[in-house]
Amino acid sequence: MKSHTLTLSDGGRVFFIENFFPQQMADQLLALFLKDDTSSWQAHRNFATVSGRLVYCGDMVVLNNINDFVKTQLDTIAAWVNKPVKLLNTSLWKDIAGYHSGVHTDQDHYEYATQIYITDTPHLAAGTAIYQDLAQPVAQMAFRHNFGYLFDTAKTVRHAVHAIPQGVNRFSVYTRYQLA
Repeated sequence: MKSHTLTLSDGGRVFFIENFFPQQMADQLLALFLKDDTSSWQAHRNFATVSGRLVYCGDMVVLNNINDFVKTQLDTIAAWVNKPVKLLNTSLWKDIAGYHSGVHTDQDHYEYATQIYITDTPHLAAGTAIYQDLAQPVAQMAFRHNFGYLFDTAKTVRHAVHAIPQGVNRFSVYTRYQLA
């Protein structure tokens, strides 16, 4: 796993992460996302105001296996943010064509978050855009397999998702952390 850091003027940090999951695990996740099993995916109440995001509600063994792996990475994440962290939970997201979210910060109960993209259709502009202010993004993440970010202090990092284009499979693993 490799990372590099973007520090924003307000002190917020975004760690760009490459190869978060071992390749075999990333490929198994992709197979799960591509599986034609609509009963395992549901619109989630937190995203009810923005259509186009589905959350995995299938076999909990899958999420437990992801969480077991993430727990092995907590020391690395703690070193990045210079604080001990603990895992809260993990979600699997499918964003379908047309899904978007305006510039916002995450106002939930967690301090840190990783979003790791899983895809067979990389796209230069389908990843998360990071904003310094509401006008212009300072970074536009490419959407590519086993790549993503960690927000250090998720409540302060402004970000958005521009409309997902047709033909792009925007799948991701979103994990939330708190101070330990």
